[in-house]
Amino acid sequence: MRHFDSTLNYSSANEDWRTELAALHPDAAGPILCITGSGDRPLNLLAHTTGRVVAIDCNPAQNHLLRLKVAALEALRFEDYGAYLGLTDAAGRWRLAIHARLDARLPAASRAYWRRHRRQIARGVLYAGRFERHFRRIGRLARLVRRERIERLLGFESLEKQRAFMREQWDTAGWRLVFDLAVCPLVSRLVFGDPAFYRHACVPVGPTLHARMCRLLEGTLARDCFMLGLVFRGKLPEGDLPPYLTPDGVEVIRERLAQLSIVDDRLEHYLSCSAPQRFTRFSLSDLPSYLSVHDYARLMALVLHRASAGARIVIRQFLSRYSLPPTIEARIVRERQLETLLAQEDHAFAYEFLIATPRH
Repeated sequence: MRHFDSTLNYSSANEDWRTELAALHPDAAGPILCITGSGDRPLNLLAHTTGRVVAIDCNPAQNHLLRLKVAALEALRFEDYGAYLGLTDAAGRWRLAIHARLDARLPAASRAYWRRHRRQIARGVLYAGRFERHFRRIGRLARLVRRERIERLLGFESLEKQRAFMREQWDTAGWRLVFDLAVCPLVSRLVFGDPAFYRHACVPVGPTLHARMCRLLEGTLARDCFMLGLVFRGKLPEGDLPPYLTPDGVEVIRERLAQLSIVDDRLEHYLSCSAPQRFTRFSLSDLPSYLSVHDYARLMALVLHRASAGARIVIRQFLSRYSLPPTIEARIVRERQLETLLAQEDHAFAYEFLIATPRH
């Protein structure tokens, strides 16, 4: 299996843009530093801020994807943009023909990368990531086991009826066993390869994710949850698309693309070399999942040293549950009530939050 830090791992959306915005408050004009990931985070932020957005990732494939999405946003009308990415159906030859028009808009390294990955272009890059392909496979397995129940779950228009269905027919011992097997660390390591599932997990994977999914479904219709659409149908549902995949969002983002900078670097190195008090917002995804507790504390110290007065720091924790050392905790003010609320509302359902402001 190719190294996780060099392959295209995320390509559509695996975090909830609404809870990110609620935590980050990105309406300020100051600069935002964020992790690139699938490119959805920086693009969605552009839809809600007039300030500069710096997207950084140590994995060049993720930044190549963001540059491709930017080129498509600049050059294509929305219908063609959606079809080219894979949001809607299109022939592979058509996508390759569209890509030929975009090729010259890409920097040399990204141009070379996508010439080596023409098959992903032809199939639609929106679902080309390792994450999306893995959960598409899990979805096929789940549908073999309980296709009728999955379709019923995704079809409810009433929360009361969905809750009754969950209690009476969905949450069985057999389903919990299938769920545990599908996400267990061994399977994730051998089939998926994402170290977030096994390297620094501090909680039992299957039971934790199962409980979080059930909690979400107590208050959210399954049909309106993008993560369940990805897991059970292998695609984003029309009713829960992020801004960069909607006509209104694209219209705003397209006008602000000049505010976006893309950096190929490790976050720790970039922060250690940047000017003090540079950023007013930090949207750092679930970086603790890939760091030791020592490296997580070191990263937070660098973030605090590069944060302006009144900055907001948003970090997600997937299966890691690190505590910060007292010396770091003493330098921040946590918004614990908001952290708890957003963890309950998040449509990605797997994350705990750290939302903090530096003490100055």
